[in-house]
Amino acid sequence: MIKGIHHVALAVADLDAVERFYRAAAALAPAAQELPLPLPAGFTAAVMLGGANCSLRLLATPRSAPPPRPVCDAGITHFCLQGVDPTALHARFGQAGAGFHSDLVDLGTGYLYCYARDPEANVIELEGVAPVWENTTPWFAHVAMSTAQIGPMADFYSAVMGTDANRSPRMGKSRRIDRVAALKNVELEAAWIPGANMQVEIMQYFEPATIARAERAPMLEPGYQYIALEVDDVAAELARLQSLGAGVPAELAAHRGDTRAFCADPDGNLLLLLSLPAAQAMHAIDALPDPSIVARLNALGSRAKNESQ
Repeated sequence: MIKGIHHVALAVADLDAVERFYRAAAALAPAAQELPLPLPAGFTAAVMLGGANCSLRLLATPRSAPPPRPVCDAGITHFCLQGVDPTALHARFGQAGAGFHSDLVDLGTGYLYCYARDPEANVIELEGVAPVWENTTPWFAHVAMSTAQIGPMADFYSAVMGTDANRSPRMGKSRRIDRVAALKNVELEAAWIPGANMQVEIMQYFEPATIARAERAPMLEPGYQYIALEVDDVAAELARLQSLGAGVPAELAAHRGDTRAFCADPDGNLLLLLSLPAAQAMHAIDALPDPSIVARLNALGSRAKNESQ
C-alpha cells in the first residue's frame, strides 16, 4: 500500500543557501533527527526539510546550476504550495530572494496562481486559496511533471495511487496562462491524481510542445531528482509498479533493500519507494503536523459546491 508522497528530492549546487531560502520562504524546517537515508553516488550531503504534510529533501551536488528550464520541459517540473494568504506567501518568497514569472494571477478558478523560482531557478508554484482557516502556514498541494504522453502517464499514476485522475480539457490561448508559465501562446492539458496527503499533477504542453526525453538526465544534474513514496512493503509495491510499467534503472539497482528501492515511471522520472520501521516512525508522513490538510480543503470545497446547488 502507498501511504502518500513522503518527500520530493531536489539537487542543488549551494546547499546552505537553498536551505536558508526554503526555511525562510516556505516555512519548512529540518527534522530534529535526520532520516538515515543513504545518498545516491556523487552527492555530498543532504537535508530533509519538513512541511505541514510533505517534505523536501535537498541533495548537494558538485555540479553548477544550469540555466532555467521552461516549465514545458519533460520531467519533474515543480511542487506546489498552497496557502490562505497568497499575498503574504508571495511576499515571503520575494523577501527570501525568489524570482517570479508574474505577480499573482486570477485564472477564473477561485484560486490565485504564480510560479516562483528559487535561487537556482527551480520552480515552485504558489496557489492562493480561499481563507477557509486562520493558519497561514503553506502546505504541499501537488508535485508536477510535464510529459509528451498525458494519457499513459495519468493512467499510470492513477493505478499507482489507486484513485481516479481528474482530467482537464485543453486549456490556453490566454494571456493570463502565458503570464503564469512565462511562455507564449500556451496550450496544454492537465490531470490531477489524488494521493493520501497531496496530489500528482501531470501536464502536457501542446504549444510550446513538451518533447519526450531521449534519455533520463544524469542524476547529479541540479534540479528535481525524484519523488519518494512512503509504502508499507517495498518489495510488494516494487513488483506492483513494475507490473504497471515501471522500470528499474540499472545504475540504481544497488540502492534496493528491504526498506527502499528506486524505480522509474513510463517517462523515466525516478520514484523512491520507502518504508519506515517502527523505530523511524517519527519520519513518517503521519508524524507531520497536518498530513490530511489537502483532503480537508477538498472536503470544504465539495461541501460548499453542494450547498450552492
